[in-house]
Amino acid sequence: TSVSDSQPHALKAVDQYKDRFSFCQLTDIHVYGPECDYPSANYHLRSERSDGKDPERRGAVYYQKAIEQVNLMRPDFCVLTGDFMFGQSYFLQDQGSPWGLTTEYEYEMLWFYEETLKMDVPVFLLMGNHECFSEDDEAAKEDWFDNWRRLYGPLYHSFDYGDYHFLALNSQDWPVEERTLVDYGVSIQSDKYKGQFSGGGDRWSPGVSVERLEGVDESRLTGQLRWMRDDLRGHQGSKMRVVATHQEPWRQEGSGVMWASAGADTGGFIGQIKSLMGFAGVYGNGEGRLAAIKLMSENKVALEISGHFHSDFVEAFPWADKSGRVLSVNTTCTQFNVDGLSRSYPGYRRIWINNGTVESFNYADPMWSYPIYKGTNVGGVTDLGKLVRPAIEFSFSPSPGSSRAVTLTIENSLKKPLPGAYAEFPMPFLSKGYYYEVKNGSVAQTYDDDDKSPEHRVYQVYTDVAPGEVKKVQVVESAAPDLAAPVGGLSINGGAQKISSLAVTLDIEASDPGGAGIKDMMISNTPDFKGAEWQTYSASATWSLADGSAGNREVYVKFRDYAMPANVSGVAQVSIIYYPQ
Repeated sequence: TSVSDSQPHALKAVDQYKDRFSFCQLTDIHVYGPECDYPSANYHLRSERSDGKDPERRGAVYYQKAIEQVNLMRPDFCVLTGDFMFGQSYFLQDQGSPWGLTTEYEYEMLWFYEETLKMDVPVFLLMGNHECFSEDDEAAKEDWFDNWRRLYGPLYHSFDYGDYHFLALNSQDWPVEERTLVDYGVSIQSDKYKGQFSGGGDRWSPGVSVERLEGVDESRLTGQLRWMRDDLRGHQGSKMRVVATHQEPWRQEGSGVMWASAGADTGGFIGQIKSLMGFAGVYGNGEGRLAAIKLMSENKVALEISGHFHSDFVEAFPWADKSGRVLSVNTTCTQFNVDGLSRSYPGYRRIWINNGTVESFNYADPMWSYPIYKGTNVGGVTDLGKLVRPAIEFSFSPSPGSSRAVTLTIENSLKKPLPGAYAEFPMPFLSKGYYYEVKNGSVAQTYDDDDKSPEHRVYQVYTDVAPGEVKKVQVVESAAPDLAAPVGGLSINGGAQKISSLAVTLDIEASDPGGAGIKDMMISNTPDFKGAEWQTYSASATWSLADGSAGNREVYVKFRDYAMPANVSGVAQVSIIYYPQ
């Protein structure tokens, strides 16, 4: 028996980490379809999961539209802060072909996974309360913590973007008996689903005070809290520390409403049902809230992002030494909460970090997320049922693949600019020296779909789109061929005559008199270029000269242009004397 495995979105190649970068936060996506029926469910832009046959089964359309916009804006990565499915409507249900009888967890979580694979940037995920349950003797008799580990990895973890450190926490740190679902007839519910960080921290009590924070003994922490303590302490040299969690421990002036059993989500019809069934008031009051606040404050966390309440909220609390603050940012949901009037709307955060500071996190002050849909009344009341068109729309004409002239139209209805909007154009491979020109955009990179006999050359194009602008980007065949070879040369360490280290910097200069432009270059320590490969053209490159004793060293370079087939330059050479110290 053979077993194969893959890890999509596990790797992204970058030239270097940036000190000014952005990431998107999406939260509370709640993938489900009409098979999931509960009192406050709505199905606006929400269809049955695609079965690959019925065109009416379009899946989670609202999530697909969010992903399309993220792929266009091309942040450096995304953080998804929990509640990706629902999981409380049924234990087992026949979903028809091709799934058959499945649990709700299996059906919805794998559906969410399938949709998220369409994201073209790295994705980091953390658990929400809807991912935390256990089925005990019902359905598949599985603890969903185990399912999470199998599908995504650890229940909590950290990662780095260059000098910036991120923690992804599990605020559902309850024992399995507290997370086990029970069918009450009108609702399937666990005993606990509010916030908790277990591990020797504080017992539940509302509010926060200096005295109570001082009473948290960090030397006695265990489990996730001890890991959080050690991880933050071990990264004090980072330029910034960011914490992502589904339920934030501070919300509303330190009251802890996302921990409290009597929190804001007890209201409405669902809250009345819970009260009638007798378990309202006992499903929270978790531990570790103040311990987490203290750890973030003492270890100078700059930003904490969260979800859960399906609405925007921004606060801050001070660092222990008063030299800064923890910016606490709660983000609205990706899904439609209702299909009528609401002050909350489907949205996301685009967070910009610049040289160790949070440059921007709002679409509009004082706290509003970026709207996913055109026509959203940000900060006011919106009829969500009328929202259909994305806030950032794009279309190709004609569809790329066969035409030698393709136009991408981007309409940015936001009041914010869209910098570095990204798209790929697979263009038919040309002949006789013709090439493609890009208008109203810049080429980041190109690649051919086959090294020996390509059918397409893919152009990766960026463009900036102003607020309210309709931008047209074109990739079109050149009017005339390029039959002239590039010319160029290089120097070592700024034109130095001798060096003491074999690690050097190459300064490279090339031009293409035929007009197609320089596509790539090949560098070698020997004139036969044995073992060398073509690489993207750059005006500078780090390089290791040939090993050996003192004496002359040579470096050789040649260039190709974008013409099809490419024109290749002659070989340029530079020599330098190596004197080791």
